[in-house]
This record gives sequence, structure tokens and C-alpha cells, in this order.
Amino acid sequence: MTNSLSIWPASPMPVLAREIDWGETDTMFQTGRAQTSTALSQPLMRWNIPFTNVMSADRRQIYNFYMNMKGPVGRFLMMDPDDFHVASAGISFITGVNTFLGRNEFGHRVIPASGHINIVTVLSGTLTNGIDYTLDQDTGIMTYVLTPSATDSWSVQSTDFFRKCKFAGGYQDASPRVWSTFNITVKVEEVTI
Repeated sequence: MTNSLSIWPASPMPVLAREIDWGETDTMFQTGRAQTSTALSQPLMRWNIPFTNVMSADRRQIYNFYMNMKGPVGRFLMMDPDDFHVASAGISFITGVNTFLGRNEFGHRVIPASGHINIVTVLSGTLTNGIDYTLDQDTGIMTYVLTPSATDSWSVQSTDFFRKCKFAGGYQDASPRVWSTFNITVKVEEVTI
């Protein structure tokens, strides 16, 4: 398993406000009609983490993590508290190479969390990370050692998964009194894999 991206501390966070973003663009025509489109194949998420819901020790941990990520510059992995587990997921094989990807129930690509993925094949039974396949935690790409036969069927029975994220904007450092009075939040947004 390779993993160069940091993982959000205490992932998943317990209380967040989540926004779903399709990155849509609207085009208005002179006739008064409009057309909306998106280049995304799956929505990207945004979270506001209100500090009034975060314990003092966790605030310091988030601050240190923000500094280590160099604010919005660094990328990291985070579990969405509302959507981080897939009970039954599909596998998409990348044609021509010995790699595959995990997909959630909507067919969206996910980055499985190492140690929380259960891949089963009809012919070989349960596969083991590090023996039957390896997981690149940064991309979610799994490379198989065991070559699947044409008559075999592979599936992910269950997995926890990460979203690739970055901080959106600056970090407002203040005393707990200011946090609670002005309801300061840390903003995190998902980026494409």
C-alpha cells in the first residue's frame, strides 16, 4: 500500500454541514433560454466544520493539520461523516492493465480505506491486501497479483472510503469565546481524484 496523502485527524468528523456541488455552469442565450451542464461525472462535496461543535483539543489538532497542509495548498484524505461506507460496491477493471477501481452504489469512483475493504471473488474467495492485490491509498487504484479468470466475478462486499480534499480558504484563529460568538467554521472541499 502506498500513501503519501495525509489523513484528516479523527476522520470522519462527527458534526459537519455538507453541501453537494455538481460544478454546473449556466449559459444564457439571447432568446432568454438557459442551458445548464457539468463536466463532472460525480458530485463534489463541501463541508463547513463549526468550531462550536469541536472540542478544544480537537481544535488544536485541526489547526496543526491546517498548518501541515499549508492551508489550501495541500491535499488530504477525509471520510465524509454522512457517506463513508459502501455495503456492496462494484469493481471497474481498467482495460489492458492489471488494475481496478472501487465504485459506490451510484457508480462513482471511491478511494477505499486500507484495512476496511473486503473483496470477494467467486473462484478464489476473499482476497487479501498485500497478497492478492495492493492498494494505492492516494488514488484508490488497486493492482492485482492474482490474475482474474474470464469466468470469475469480483465484488467489494464492503468498504469504508475516503474523499480527496483540500482546505477552502483561510483559517481564522481565535479564542474559544470568539469561535462560539461568531460561529467560526473551517471550510473543506473535495477535489477530483
